[in-house]
Amino acid sequence: FVFQPLKHLYFNLLFMDQLRKYLFLQRIYSRSTIMQMAINYVVLAFVLAPVIAYARHKAGLLLVLVLLASLITLLMFIRAIARYIIAGQLLTGELYVKDLFLSSKISKSSMSYELDGVNHTKVLAGQTGLWEMYAAVFDIKRQTKDGDYLAIEAYYTVFEGVLNRSVPHLIFDGKKAKGRQYNKLYLQSQRLILEGGFSKIFDVYSPQHYQIDTMSFIAPDVMEALVALEDYDIELIDDRVFCSGPLLTEREQSDLQQKSLLLIEQLNYNLRTYRDDRLTKQLGKTIVTPFARALLKSPRRYLPPLIISGIGIVISVALAVTVDRSFLFDQIALIAYVVFITALINMINVVRKNRRLEAKYRQLYKR
Repeated sequence: FVFQPLKHLYFNLLFMDQLRKYLFLQRIYSRSTIMQMAINYVVLAFVLAPVIAYARHKAGLLLVLVLLASLITLLMFIRAIARYIIAGQLLTGELYVKDLFLSSKISKSSMSYELDGVNHTKVLAGQTGLWEMYAAVFDIKRQTKDGDYLAIEAYYTVFEGVLNRSVPHLIFDGKKAKGRQYNKLYLQSQRLILEGGFSKIFDVYSPQHYQIDTMSFIAPDVMEALVALEDYDIELIDDRVFCSGPLLTEREQSDLQQKSLLLIEQLNYNLRTYRDDRLTKQLGKTIVTPFARALLKSPRRYLPPLIISGIGIVISVALAVTVDRSFLFDQIALIAYVVFITALINMINVVRKNRRLEAKYRQLYKR
């Protein structure tokens, strides 16, 4: 008689826009697992405990700093719990389904590339064969010597719609959505600058040799529809349009649906006259070349682990020379070797694959 009304009141308060704003939870892209949250705050408690003990005997600035740190920690804890509850509430209801009725191509998207693959999805709304909205959940795992563990759940609200034909792979990386998260994933030579102030809202990525094609159907009316979706990232893959953003409430989902359907309508209208002239006249009206369907990856993605592991190797060698040779075969040193070699191999493979694709394109289409 008491718990249920309090529970509903608590959830309703969390979904109030003002409360979410005060807790800095307007945009929720991820939540830590319960175990990871517990580890974080146990560590914080151990760090603050000796400081608080010392502050009992030393009043003044140090005590003020401790109180401030405690308030910040408390806010972090409240935010983490609220984020976890909001996400859980939005993702409950129907069972997750792995097979979407659109046969989703989200596994080919930049989201899957950035987050190492989608784990499962939950359908929120849709119209059979035309469009659908779903929550896509990504499990980000961390590796230890004892195996993998689930560190973070990342998730997006995704609108997926069908176009009348295939198009080049395009990314409109919204600067208001999640920042410029794709600038290290794809070659910057594929950046396309569109007219007006459009570049202040989106970073646009278009396959090399297809930038003129892109501008032929990303006309001002399409750009206007894109600007209306400035809070989201937009991606065109084959015959699909993906509009993705943070986990949304039902009211926000309705807004995303209307704006996304308008974008698809404008795109389909402009694509009536688009043809890929690298193919035969008939084929060019419906599909594009394989080169157009894949943006070239950037080796910069593997630079951070390469640098960090390289520093670890240098430190290990320095310790081995000055202190003891056993540091060369220490567990941390071995991990650094593996990470360094893996990152280097990945960078080399990306560069080689890009060169092969470019050479094949020039050979087939002589451009």
